[in-house]
Amino acid sequence: MKKTILSAAIVAIFALFSSNLTAQISVTGNLGMQQLVGENIDSDPLFGFGLEGKYDIDESLRVGLGFGSYSTKDEFLGIEFRSFVRPLYVLGEYTFMEGPFSPYAGLNLGLYTFGAKVEDERNSDSYFGVAPLVGANYFVTDNIGINANARFTVVFGEDDTANLLGIGIGATYLID
Repeated sequence: MKKTILSAAIVAIFALFSSNLTAQISVTGNLGMQQLVGENIDSDPLFGFGLEGKYDIDESLRVGLGFGSYSTKDEFLGIEFRSFVRPLYVLGEYTFMEGPFSPYAGLNLGLYTFGAKVEDERNSDSYFGVAPLVGANYFVTDNIGINANARFTVVFGEDDTANLLGIGIGATYLID
């Protein structure tokens, strides 16, 4: 699993350096929510953030790397516990049009770490996941845009899969 992620990162880096030098680099930060979905799922949503660095290969295709951290905490019988998911992924996106409003579709592939912390004890496991997504940027200046996106993540566990529905809203900054 880690070899797959490393291979995807190497391909993304190779694509980054083998394309023309006039390509655009961008950074996107989002606040968002991830919710476990499926049968017999009764869990609170996980709130947090996501950060992505992207490189435009051409006018409509970009690749990049992303990281997120989403968590929730609760208390039961005076004991506080926290659960979290932390994705680390490579991404590819296709933009449908140029201009101030630019919708896109994409795919994230990566490592999803699920964990829990009860008082001072912590346990976590990492699994491979894939997340198709749709989103849009609306640029209010030449370099600053508002970003919104939604994704459906499938994480492949040892014996089962977990599904997450995620939404995020934030900002994109284009680096010239």
